[in-house]
Parts: sequence; C-alpha cells; structure tokens
Amino acid sequence: SHLLNQSKVFAFFTKEEGVAKALQEALLCGLPVVAYKNLKGGGADYLNSDNSILFEKFENAHKSLIEAVENYDKFTLHTET
Repeated sequence: SHLLNQSKVFAFFTKEEGVAKALQEALLCGLPVVAYKNLKGGGADYLNSDNSILFEKFENAHKSLIEAVENYDKFTLHTET
C-alpha cells in the first residue's frame, strides 16, 4: 500500500482478472481507477462513474489515464470498509 498511497491514479490495464485484490486495494487507498470497460472478473463490481474511468479500446487507454490524472479532484472516493 506504500506505493498506492503515493499515487494519484491506479491503472488496471487487463481484460480479465480473477479475484482483483489489487483493484480493491487501490480503491481503499482512495485512488480512482482507470480500467477496461468490459473487464471480466470480480473487480468490475466495485467500479462506477464516481471512482473510475472505463475505456472501451486499449489503444485509447492512455487518454483515459490522462483524463483521470487531470480530473483527480472530481472523483468521489469512499475508503471506509
């Protein structure tokens, strides 16, 4: 969590994930997530427009990452468990 706490955004650039503990950790650390819109696996259940930006094509992922960094203060992140 040390590296996550020093970050502004969590980039989750994968199509499939088993139990997505990394994604959950990032959200608990208060990071907005940039992820694939059609992410398969349990991690997608935690993402919404308040805490993430979802991209449709991997060739556009960098645009979503830039958008997340530039608009970091507009995310509503709930870190309570």
